[in-house]
Amino acid sequence: MSSSTSSEGVVDRVQAFVSENKRAVLVGAALTVAAIGGIAYYASTSRRPGEGDAEKGERKKKSKSSKKSKLTKDEDGPLLEETGKAADAQEVEDVVLTDEQIAGMSTEERKKAAALLKASGNTAYQKHDFQNAVGLYTRAIAVTPAPEPVFYSNRAACYMNMKPPVYESVVTDCNSALALDSRYIKALLRRATALEHLERLEDSLRDFTTATILEQFRNDNAAQSVERVLKKLAAKKAEEILATREPRLPSHTFVSAYFGAFRNRPPPTLPESPTTGDQNLLTAIQALAACDYAHSLSLINEALEQGLSNDELKAEALNLRGTYKFLFADVSGAKEDLEASLALVPSLTQSLVKLASVHMEQGDAAKAFECFDEAIRQNPKDPDIYYHRGQVLFIMNEFDKAAENYTESTALDDQFVFSHIQLAVAQYKGNHVANSMATFRRTLKQFPHRSEPFNYYGELLLDSQRFADAIEKFERAIEIEKSKTRPPPINVLPLVNLGLAMYQRENKPELAQQHCEEALALDPECEAAVATLAQLHLQSQDLPKAIEMFKLQAELARSEPELLNALTYRYATSAQIEFVKNYPDMMPQLGQMARGMMGMMERPEEEIAGIVKSLTCAETPEAQKETVEKYYAVDAGFRHPLSTVLPSPNSRNSILGIYQWYRVMSPEIKLDVRSVTYNESQNELFVDVVQEFHIRWSPFKPTPARLLVHLVLAPSVDDPKLFVVSLHEDFYHPEDILALTIPPLMPVVRLLLRAGSMASNINAFLFAKIGFWGTRDKF
Repeated sequence: MSSSTSSEGVVDRVQAFVSENKRAVLVGAALTVAAIGGIAYYASTSRRPGEGDAEKGERKKKSKSSKKSKLTKDEDGPLLEETGKAADAQEVEDVVLTDEQIAGMSTEERKKAAALLKASGNTAYQKHDFQNAVGLYTRAIAVTPAPEPVFYSNRAACYMNMKPPVYESVVTDCNSALALDSRYIKALLRRATALEHLERLEDSLRDFTTATILEQFRNDNAAQSVERVLKKLAAKKAEEILATREPRLPSHTFVSAYFGAFRNRPPPTLPESPTTGDQNLLTAIQALAACDYAHSLSLINEALEQGLSNDELKAEALNLRGTYKFLFADVSGAKEDLEASLALVPSLTQSLVKLASVHMEQGDAAKAFECFDEAIRQNPKDPDIYYHRGQVLFIMNEFDKAAENYTESTALDDQFVFSHIQLAVAQYKGNHVANSMATFRRTLKQFPHRSEPFNYYGELLLDSQRFADAIEKFERAIEIEKSKTRPPPINVLPLVNLGLAMYQRENKPELAQQHCEEALALDPECEAAVATLAQLHLQSQDLPKAIEMFKLQAELARSEPELLNALTYRYATSAQIEFVKNYPDMMPQLGQMARGMMGMMERPEEEIAGIVKSLTCAETPEAQKETVEKYYAVDAGFRHPLSTVLPSPNSRNSILGIYQWYRVMSPEIKLDVRSVTYNESQNELFVDVVQEFHIRWSPFKPTPARLLVHLVLAPSVDDPKLFVVSLHEDFYHPEDILALTIPPLMPVVRLLLRAGSMASNINAFLFAKIGFWGTRDKF
C-alpha cells in the first residue's frame, strides 16, 4: 500500500509472461541454453505425493469389483510383453540356472529364457506377489544375453509397491534402466517419485522436468508433479534460509517508497525538560527524514528502552518502530506495536492507516476497512487516510472506487504527488485511458521536478507500446534523479524501466542489461533490477549469472512469498539446465513445442486460417478463450461494422466477449478461408473469408457472406520472429452484412446499390455538361 507499486510493477512486467504461459516457459528456459531464448518456469500447486500418479496421465479409481480378482491389469506395473506359452514359463520358473549353465546356452536360448522369466515376473506382479516377481526379474537380468532396460524398470516397480516401499532399490534399478535408455519415461517417473519420497527433491525435480518435456506436456500428472516438487523444494529451502537469516531492511528504494507514501508531519513537541529517550525519538525522526534508516531504527529502539515522557511521545515511537517491524516482515510484531500506539493515543490516524496495511498483509480486508473507517471518525480531514484506502481498493481491482479516494485525498491536499499519480494509474486500469493521460499531463505540469510522475507515466506508455514516448519520460525521470544531491541513493526504477523499454523496442537485451547494472551500481539492493537482470541473463545465455541473480533475489526477498518466488525460479532454471545438458539433441523439437504452446505465430500466412476458424467456430467457450489469449495481444483493438473495441489494458477480454456472443447467437457457423495475403514488411495479414451464420431462432435459411479480415501483427517482446494480433478489422460489403443477419433483405439492398450506381452515372453526365467534370469519356 505504498508507492512501491512502481517497483512491483516492474517485476510484474518481467514475470507476466511466466504466469500466463506456465508450461511453455518450462520449455522456454531450456531453450535459452540452446540460443533460442525463454524465461524461467514458475508454477505452484498444493498437490501432495500420492494425489494422482505421474506415470499414467489419469489414474482411474479402482472399482469395488477389482477385489474379486488379483489378476486385474495394473497399468502402473511392468510392460506386459508376453512371449512363450504359460507352460514354458512355468518350466523356466522352476529351474534356477547357474552361471555355468547360462554360459553354455546359445544366444537364442538365453533370449527365450529371459523373456519367459519376464512373463512369469509380470504374472507374479499382477498377483501382487512382489517378492517373487523381484526374483524372477533378477533371474531374467542374469540370463539375458544383452541388458534390457525393461527388466530393471519392472523390478523397480516391484520395489515401489512393496510394503514398505524400498525406494533406494527403486532408484538403483531405474539408474540401470536409464543408463541403457535415457528416454525411458516409466523409469524416469519411478525414479522421480522415489527420489521425492527420499526427500532428494532437486534430483526428483530434474527427473519430473525431463519426463514432462520428453512427453511434450501430454502427461498432465507429470507436469503437475513438477509443480508439486518445485513447491516443496522452494518451501524447504525457504524454511532453512529463514531459520538462520538475520532480519534486514528491504532495499533503500523500497523503504523510501514506503515512507514516501505518507505525507510529512511536524515532529512531536518535546517537554521543557526532555529525557534522553525523548531526544532519541526526535533524532530518530530527523534521521528518517534524511533517509538514514538504519540509524533511525537504532535510535527508536533506544528511545523506547530509555523511556519517554508522555503517552503522545510513546505512541509516536511505537508507530515508528511498528513501521520498521512491518518493513522487516515482522507482521505480528508490527501489529502489536501499532495497537499499543493506538491504545495510548486513539486519534493517531497514521497508526490506524498502518494497522490497515498489517491487516491487508494478513489477508483481512474487512478489518483493514474498519481501521480506515475509525481513522475517518477520528480525523476526516486527514488526506493520507483516503490515499491508502484507495491503495487497498486498487490492489482489490476496484479501480473506480480507488480513483474516488485518490480524488478525495487530492482535494484535501493537492501537493502530494502520489495521490495524483495513483489517480491516473487507477483511471488507466479502469479503462479510462483519455482521463488517465490528461491527469498525467496535469501532474507533470504541477510537479516538473519530481521524477515519479515521469516514471509512472512512462510505465503506462510502455504498456501501450508507445516506446519512444515511454523512453523520453524515463530519461527525464533519470535526469531528475541524478540531479539530486547524494546521499541518499537515488530512485533507480526509471533506469530499470528504460532498459526494459529499449529492449522491447529494439530487442537488444544488452541495452536493458546495461541500464539494470547501472541501477544496481547505484542501489545494490534494488529488487526490480535484480529480477530483471536474472531474466536478461537467461535471454543472453549467461546461465551462471542468471542463477547468481536468482540467489541474490532470494537474499533480498523481504517476505516468505517473495523468497519462495525467487527460489522457485532458481531451482526450476537449474532443472531445465540439467535437461538441456543431458538431451542436447532435443533443441529443434523444443523450439517447435515452445512456439506451439506459447500460441504466438511463427509463420502467420500459414497459421492464420486455423486461428480464424478456431476463434469463430470454436466448439467450446474454453477453446475460444484459449485462442484469444494465445494469439491476441492483451491490449488488442477490434473493428467490425456492428461493434468496436478500442486498444486498452485487457481489451482482448472485450474481443473475446464479442466472439462468445457470436456463438451464443449462432450455434453453428460454417467458415471457409479462400485466400491469405501477408505483407511481411508491414506485419499485416489480409484474409478472404466466406461464412454462414446460423442465427438461433431465426426463421431464415443462412446464406454465405463474404468478408475481408485485416490483421495487424505485433512482434513478441521475447522473440521478434513470433507474432500476436494487435488489431483485428472485419470489412463487409453491405450486401454481405444482410446475408449474415437478415438474408431476405438482400434483394432490396442489391436494388438500392444498383440505383446508387445509376444515380452516380446520371449525376456524372449532368455535372460534366455544366463543366464540373469533362473527362469521363477518356476512361
